[in-house]
Amino acid sequence: MRKKASGRILAGAALILICLVSARGAYADSYTYTAINPPGSTSSEPLGINDSGEIVGFNRTTGRGYLDNGGVYTTILPPGAFFGQANGINDSGEIVGQSSNGTPLGFLDNGGTFTTILAGATYTSADGINDSGEIVGYYFNGVTLQGFLDNGGTFTTINPPGTSTSFVFGINDSGEIVGENLTTNQGFLDNGGVFTPILPPGATFSSADGINDSGEIVGSYVSGGMVYGFLDNGGVYTTILPPGATGCVASGINDNGDIVGHCAADELGDHIGFLATPVATPEPSGLLLLGTGLLALGTLAFRRKQQIV
Repeated sequence: MRKKASGRILAGAALILICLVSARGAYADSYTYTAINPPGSTSSEPLGINDSGEIVGFNRTTGRGYLDNGGVYTTILPPGAFFGQANGINDSGEIVGQSSNGTPLGFLDNGGTFTTILAGATYTSADGINDSGEIVGYYFNGVTLQGFLDNGGTFTTINPPGTSTSFVFGINDSGEIVGENLTTNQGFLDNGGVFTPILPPGATFSSADGINDSGEIVGSYVSGGMVYGFLDNGGVYTTILPPGATGCVASGINDNGDIVGHCAADELGDHIGFLATPVATPEPSGLLLLGTGLLALGTLAFRRKQQIV
């Protein structure tokens, strides 16, 4: 998800991309795409966004997590850690993520006070948090990866029926959980223990990465060897793909419908972060308006698990 010559065109915060995408309801949604990149970084992965528009993510250039509050960037890294990424943020500004000081550990950052989240003996990643403080993520139990729900320190394993291995990435205020079934390579929605596959039409792989309080789900899917972001609104799927991009991931969505994600920028693994802001329009078609330049995008290696060190 994440080349150089033309990819670096997107490093500037002033770059705006506008793309009209498929219809939802009585009219089409258009998205204004804005590049998200911490100062001095050539590779960024926005992973979560709250209703205030605060964005958290991973600065691949520095190996650090970050908080983007209206263009003001703050590094998110627990004391003693040499690596970290910020995966999710709730409306109170509480941040969850993963860091490493030799062993990958989940963390909760509450206003600069860090608490370790450890669901398994080997490593843990905290990926999503709702406004009640419920945290979801995944851990390694020595044999397989397991999804979990952490409710005030009480851990519950989250696995779809028929599998013993999964990622869990997001949770909303109703307790609906999204993730990826690693046995079937399909995204899923867990609504009170009732599991529903999340798989866009024609997809051979999918991952559900974020969910808002309206039940809108974002994630990524593979079709025809290409990787695309998606929005699932009650079973109606919309592809999320900035103009010129050949591969993208949608990682987080807030209650305003704002979506964050990242696209491949070059063969070296650089990623370009984006914020997609919905704009209602009567236009029905898929016209493209490109603000500054095209993305030259390469192969996408996109699952968060690949950042584990």
